[in-house]
Amino acid sequence: MKLQLSAEQFGKLALVLLVYPVIWLDTLYGMFSFLGLDALRVSLLYRTAVLLLGLIIVYTRSGILSWLVQLMILAWAAILVINSYPVGDIRFIAEFTQLTRWLYPFTVVILTLAALERYGAHDQLLLRGVAYYGWVFGVFMLFSYVTGLGIPSYEAGVFGIKSFYVGGNDIGLAALISLSIMFVLLHQEFTWWRLSKIVLCCVGLLLLGTKAGWAGAVLLVVIFTFLFRRARWIILPLLVVAGIAGANWLQTNHESLAYQLTQVQALLKGANPRERLIEAAEGQLEHYPDKAQLTGGSYSFYTGSGRDYYVTHNNTTGTETYKAIEQEWYDLRGGYGVPFAVYVFLSHLLLLVLTAALMIRRPSVEHLGLLIASGLYIGHGIFAGHAFVSGQPSGLIAVLYAVVIYRLELGALRVECRSKGD
Repeated sequence: MKLQLSAEQFGKLALVLLVYPVIWLDTLYGMFSFLGLDALRVSLLYRTAVLLLGLIIVYTRSGILSWLVQLMILAWAAILVINSYPVGDIRFIAEFTQLTRWLYPFTVVILTLAALERYGAHDQLLLRGVAYYGWVFGVFMLFSYVTGLGIPSYEAGVFGIKSFYVGGNDIGLAALISLSIMFVLLHQEFTWWRLSKIVLCCVGLLLLGTKAGWAGAVLLVVIFTFLFRRARWIILPLLVVAGIAGANWLQTNHESLAYQLTQVQALLKGANPRERLIEAAEGQLEHYPDKAQLTGGSYSFYTGSGRDYYVTHNNTTGTETYKAIEQEWYDLRGGYGVPFAVYVFLSHLLLLVLTAALMIRRPSVEHLGLLIASGLYIGHGIFAGHAFVSGQPSGLIAVLYAVVIYRLELGALRVECRSKGD
């Protein structure tokens, strides 16, 4: 018996594979890491395949988005040549890996948009897939908290567990993006099952123990609660009960929360969460000639910053240590210069502007949710960092950006076939 899928069924399957497996692959990689099998990077293999498929579309189809990616690659290659001349010393693998992280969200946008164009309007399927990420994350976080199995967020004695997820800030931002869409789906149709999924995601963010995760969860709950006119009488009592339980929990666990409380106080006084890394980056930039502002220092910037950070600021013995600053502006500016950094930032801001344009053109809670998710992503990249280069949140937000462009019907931005036969 031969199984044959229709074009619509194949399209749905392709879109499902873009979002639904992601959380399971991230979880599986975390389990391997927990067991000491870090080399089995299944999530990296998946994202590499997605990246390659997106790049194929970039170079076989036209459109502003394709040109944007092509120009980014061309600029990176030119800077790499300039920085290596005349010695010719290039750490190509490290340089190329960094480039792919910046390219990833844009290639996912193009790939998702091409699938929507080819197989029809399945944008609701994509939204449900993004929401799926958050509540599955919450289930595993709760499992780890109950069983004690998982990766801690911080050192011993400090509250917070990452379950089977390697990057705490990365998974936290991805969960917040997912939570925004979970509220959107709840607004579309209120069910207790959808509300319970939101609770699971919020519990996961609480157990993660990151400041951004806590602040983002509170912000989203407050915003969307006021938008739920019909369900407010259900949600508000739940918030009161959760608030009382939360206050009692904070009082009981105040000793293990000392680290978070200290960090929050430092932030309120104006401290930057990446302050020491930024100091290392600034110290490294002082050694560069004037032209470095145009082209950056590439690999030498990251090794020099890493050496300053580990040796000067943390009294760690060693020589060269590759270390990203984990704040987008410094990583882009220090690595490849101010023009390249501005270009990448403007590319992300373009997608944020398009999301705002959709909200203005067709105002709805759904489009507000897309705008809030985009704002969380861009804001995290600007103020906290480690968003634009992170596969977890970048993959989710890229899918949402594709939905935005598809709904705006902006033909000039879409990926278009270069030949009629394609």
